[in-house]
Amino acid sequence: MDVTINVPNGSYTNSAGVTTNNGTLTIMASGAVSLGNISVGTGAIAVTAGGAISQTGSIIQTGPGTAVSFTAGANPITLALANQISAPVSLSNSGANAVTLTVTGRLNLGGVTVGTGPVTLTATTGMGQAGGAANAFTQAAGGGLVTVNAGDGSIDFSNTLNQLTGPVSVNNMGAHQVVVKTVGALTLAASSLGTLTGLSAITAGGPITQTGAFLTAPGSTVTVSAGANPITLTNAGKLAIDDLFEVLHLLPGVVLDSP
Repeated sequence: MDVTINVPNGSYTNSAGVTTNNGTLTIMASGAVSLGNISVGTGAIAVTAGGAISQTGSIIQTGPGTAVSFTAGANPITLALANQISAPVSLSNSGANAVTLTVTGRLNLGGVTVGTGPVTLTATTGMGQAGGAANAFTQAAGGGLVTVNAGDGSIDFSNTLNQLTGPVSVNNMGAHQVVVKTVGALTLAASSLGTLTGLSAITAGGPITQTGAFLTAPGSTVTVSAGANPITLTNAGKLAIDDLFEVLHLLPGVVLDSP
């Protein structure tokens, strides 16, 4: 059963919750949207607000699921409860407004287009994104801190059209592959990772610098590539890659400082 809620002249608070039994849930409001418990089965979710989007209950989507999107204009998105979302999640806002999304399990991202506010993404078993322009992660110029907490899972930000303009902090545990790509310069914020495996790589189309220590567990392997640009990793907290750290670039200018 599809459910459509349209509030053209105000905010919407869904304290009682909504169940769609595999149907699509569509919520539109000119003001803020506060979500109670949401259960859609395999149904899609589309929330569009003219104010902040927040929640007082969890969002539950089971099975393969279909697309989920949250659009908040020049307002924050705060979805920090124990959500279970199986489909790719698209997020959109603008301005200096924060975006927070938490899921139990793996987080699959759809297109993310945000302003200059901080972005915090948290999952318990990894995080990834698909390729193509529609699935890229795009921050406005001068973006805020992007914090990726992937729990005991991999991090796959391998879309070659990502525009990560703010500092990026990547965090996980266990032995997993970690890939981060962006079309321009990349600033690494303080990061704490498990054992980097497979083809773990940090790739940028501009200079790579850091504002905090990049820490990994013993046995890690990672490739850092900046094309024809300098790579400068000299944070006072030290760069701790215990086995192999491979730097690929085309011009002089690499500076590494490790324990």
